[in-house]
Amino acid sequence: MDIKQLIIQFVIKILPSAGVGALVAFGIFRFLGSKWIENKFAKRLQDHKHKLEKEREELKFKINSLLNRVTKIHEKEFEVLPIAWEKLDNLLDSVRQFIRETHSMPDLNNKSSQELEEVLSKQDLNEEEKQNVRDHKDREGWHFHAKSEKVRKACWDFQDYITKNAIFLSSDLKSEFRKAEGLIRKAWAIRETAGISDGNRKEIQESCRLTQDKIPPMMTQIEELVQKRLRFYEA
Repeated sequence: MDIKQLIIQFVIKILPSAGVGALVAFGIFRFLGSKWIENKFAKRLQDHKHKLEKEREELKFKINSLLNRVTKIHEKEFEVLPIAWEKLDNLLDSVRQFIRETHSMPDLNNKSSQELEEVLSKQDLNEEEKQNVRDHKDREGWHFHAKSEKVRKACWDFQDYITKNAIFLSSDLKSEFRKAEGLIRKAWAIRETAGISDGNRKEIQESCRLTQDKIPPMMTQIEELVQKRLRFYEA
C-alpha cells in the first residue's frame, strides 16, 4: 500500500461524516494523484534528457573521431603530394639526362687515362661508378649502363613511394602520376634499347620527342592538380 492510500484511509476514519470524508479523500486523492503524475512526468522527462545528453555526447565523440581521421588523412596527403611530385620530376630529369648524355657519348675505349679522367669529371657518377668505368673492358658500354641504372633507381624510387602512399592520393592524381611515369619509362626504354650505336637515330629521336613534347603537358596537368589539392591558390 502506497502513501496515498494510507492518507485517504486515515482521513476517512477521523472524519465523522462519511460523505464529507469521501469528498475530502477524493480531493486529497486528486491532489496527491496530480503531484504523483507530475513527479512521474518530471522523472521521465529528466531520464529522457539524460538519455538525449548521453546520445549527444556519443554522437559528438563519433563526429570528432571521424574529423580527426579525416584531418590526419589530409595532413598525410599534404606531406605525400609534394614528395611524389618531386620524385616524378626527378625521374623525368634523369631520363632527359640519360638521353642527352648518351646521345653524344665519347669513345671511352680509346681514350688515355688522362682523357678518361677529364670525361669522368664531367659526368654525374659517384666514385664507385667512375671506378667501374675505369676498370671495365668495355668502358663505353659500362658508362651507358651506369647512366641507365640511375634512371632505373629513380623509377623504382618513384614507384615504391606511390605504391606505399597510394591510399593518400585521390584517384585522378594517382591515375595521372602513373600515366606520366609510364610515358617516361617508355622514353627511357626506347633509348636504352637503341644502345650506343649511331645507327639508331630514329629511336633516339622518338625518346627525345616524348620527353620534350608529350610528357611536359602531362607534368603541367599534374602540377595543377597537386596545387588544387593543396589549395595553393587559397594561400
